[in-house]
Parts: sequence; structure tokens; C-alpha cells
Amino acid sequence: MYSHFKILLIFFVLFFSACDRTNINEPVDDGLPPATPVNFNVFRARDGEVGIEWLRNKEPDIKQYRIYRSINNPDNYELIDSTIVEYYIDYYLEYDSTYYYKVTAVDIFERESYPTSPLSAKPVNYYRPSVPYLIQINARNWNDSLSVHLFWQPVEDTDLLGYEIYRDTIPDFTPDTASLTGFTIALEFDDTKNLEMLKKFYYKILAVDKGNFRSSPSALVSDIILNKPLQFFPVNNKSVEPFAELKFKTVSAPALYKIVIQSNEMYGVVKELNFFSGITDSIISIEFSSNNLESFKKYYWRIFTYTESYTDPNSFSDLFNFSVNSGL
Repeated sequence: MYSHFKILLIFFVLFFSACDRTNINEPVDDGLPPATPVNFNVFRARDGEVGIEWLRNKEPDIKQYRIYRSINNPDNYELIDSTIVEYYIDYYLEYDSTYYYKVTAVDIFERESYPTSPLSAKPVNYYRPSVPYLIQINARNWNDSLSVHLFWQPVEDTDLLGYEIYRDTIPDFTPDTASLTGFTIALEFDDTKNLEMLKKFYYKILAVDKGNFRSSPSALVSDIILNKPLQFFPVNNKSVEPFAELKFKTVSAPALYKIVIQSNEMYGVVKELNFFSGITDSIISIEFSSNNLESFKKYYWRIFTYTESYTDPNSFSDLFNFSVNSGL
């Protein structure tokens, strides 16, 4: 009994001691603003970016630091941001402008220090942009309209102007004005200029910054626009006897194929067949049993081809419909 009482007594002593320590350690409002941050310094000024830094304030009640900036004028400062760390990078700046900065410390009682002495920097254009990467390509013969779709990952540069797209019919080409086919600020591009079916096109992409510095060329990508596969059986808009194979004419180059049988024109996939064929411009048969299809119900089928992309088709056939007799 005594030991239980002793344990309870120790628990209450420790509990109230902890409460006292919490109260002692809570910041107390002394009515004074924080000290001005010291060792204020510019550590980066290039390519449309300015980086500034300072030492952490010693006060335990610092909430944040406020960043003030003036452009081409050392006297007209505006609050542009705040941070809880001891550095700040200002992005998307103009090369030929001079930027002035001051920093203040703010405590949890919203008292603000005097600002630092101002520093200035001019973020001149110094480095070429990074090289665009993970270029993806998808040649397209969609609804009898020819295009080549390109997309890629963004570069890290904050002074980026956009991307130049270069195209040629030979793989070892050097990007120049003759091979320039387009410019975009987006991360994708649709080339529709003077394309030919069954002709291989090669592409490279260069990043361009606001100072007209160009990156090195990206990795080479290529694709070929295919003609459409043609269905031979089941024929369009016909009722047919039960069958064990589909027939169609292949395209003029090796390709991956996907045959889709649907219960309606837009969706409702009943069966999907995926395969590769190196056979070109020939009628081939693909095993498929109609036994699992409902008699006299209308079904739809279409053939897709794939080359460099495994998600977006290169070309696709017309949409055919058919029904199956009962076989009786």
C-alpha cells in the first residue's frame, strides 16, 4: 500500500514539474522588436535569379523573415515574400535590371526588426539552359490527318523563353535554321508541316532562354506515320455466320497491333487482342472465336497500330459493325 502511494506521489511531482518547465520556457513578450539580421549577403546573381542569405537570429521567438525589394531604384521597397529559413532566391527576373533587397526579422508577437542595409544585384545571363530530356514521340494518322506529337520534361531554368523543335529525314543531322520546324513555350508540340506517310522523321529539341542562349540538342527521337489497317472480315454492317478468326490487311511497316471489339460505338470493350506483326501490306488472320458473342447483337471492331508510343496509336482503321447469326 505504501509503495503504491509513493509511486502516485512521484507521478504528481513529475507532472507538475513538467508543467512548470513548460511555463518557464514559453517566450515572454519583452515589448522589443527582434534584432536586425546580420551577415546579409548576395550568394547568387545570374540567369534571371538573385539569391540572398543571412544568419539566423538568436532570439527564440522569431517567426519569420520578410523580404523587401526595389527594382532599379534604391528607395522604393515593397514586401515581396516571407520565409522561415535564412536564405531566399528571387526568380524570373530581367537580366538588365538592378534589384535591391532588404530583410527584416519578425517575432511571434508580430514585432518587426529594423531592416538590413540594402544590397543590390544584377542577374545577368551567364549559363546556357539545361538540355530538354525524356523526349517522347508519337506519329499520328488520325482521321486522315497527319501529325507528329512530341512531349518532354521541363528544364529547371527559370529564365526560359521556350523550346525550338528541329526536324530532318536523316538521323545524324545538326540543328540549324533549315531544320527548324517550330517553337513553343509549352511542354509539347504538334508538327503538321509537310509530313509524308511512311517516311521516317527525326527530331531534336533545344531550350532557349530570354538572352537567346541555347542548350545543347536533346537526344534524338524518331517515328514514322503509318497507313491505316483495313478490315476484311467480318465485313462492315453485315450479319455473319459464327467464325473462328478475324481478317485484316496489315500496314506498310512492322507494328504493334491492338484489335478491339466493343458492345457499342464509344466503349464497352468485349475483347482486346494485342500482338506484333512484321508482315506488311498483307491480309492476315487472327484467331478469335465468336462463340462468346450474343447472337444477332450488333458489335463494333477497330484495329489500332502502335510504334514508338504504347499508349497513343499511330494509326487506326475505320469502325466496323457486325452481328453473328445463331448458327442454327
